[in-house]
Amino acid sequence: MYSYIIEGRVCYLTMCDRSYPKKLAFQYLEDLKNEFERVNGNQIETAARPYAFIKFDTFIQKTKKLYLDTRTQRNLAKLNDELYEVHQIMTRNVQEVLGVGEKLDRKDPIISCKCFISCVLDW
Repeated sequence: MYSYIIEGRVCYLTMCDRSYPKKLAFQYLEDLKNEFERVNGNQIETAARPYAFIKFDTFIQKTKKLYLDTRTQRNLAKLNDELYEVHQIMTRNVQEVLGVGEKLDRKDPIISCKCFISCVLDW
């Protein structure tokens, strides 16, 4: 599985096993992007030779080691944060659907039932 981020004129690319969590792959790329921009941001446009940023490989290798084991406490925390965000979004969506149903219940019970079925099918 390939994951990538394009920011400006730089493409950050990684290749992972299919079983590796996408969230961690993109977090890895974000970490690389942020550090690369911090260290080399003003030199990107003036790079004139291949391997102009070869010194950055040290950071890449250290960061890669942090992300290799998906079960480390650090990586589990990142995945749990993502799950919490998804849970919050789903809770909000269900509350919105119930709110629409409640408003329609007050108007006409038949319309309410059709709308609720429609909302559920749209997911």
